[in-house]
Amino acid sequence: IIITRYSPMAQLPTAINTQDLSANDKSNNFEPMPAGNYQAMVVSSEMKPTKAGTGQYLELQFEITDGVHQGRKFWDRLNLVNPNPTAVDIAERELASLGRACGLQTVTDSQQIHDKPITVKLKVKAGNEQYASTNQPAGYLPSTTAKAQPATPAEMPF
Repeated sequence: IIITRYSPMAQLPTAINTQDLSANDKSNNFEPMPAGNYQAMVVSSEMKPTKAGTGQYLELQFEITDGVHQGRKFWDRLNLVNPNPTAVDIAERELASLGRACGLQTVTDSQQIHDKPITVKLKVKAGNEQYASTNQPAGYLPSTTAKAQPATPAEMPF
């Protein structure tokens, strides 16, 4: 008996020449963005179990909406259910700050903070042997109308 596996495939509308795509395309850049203030918004969120299985965190996916890094994404994780009360307190304070930046009095559902323009202060979290350097939110403010550019530490209002 010969068993063959059927693999569905999709006919593409056009041929994609991989040599035509720029090697400098920002979508392929996994280096962290410079620390600074950026215009962004939450584009998705999901509650997930912690690695230890003793709690849950809210994973937020952000997208830069302006400037040279427009379209780049970064993430944050807020430990909203955790046996460590300090971790929960920090997460609740960060979510409250994000909610205020979105113009909300209270946040009862993460969908409320989706697609709201805000200003995010990003920092660069150093990597180690196991993980590469990455961006991490360090503060939120209501959106500004000025173009977001990386700021020097002295210019950051946080």
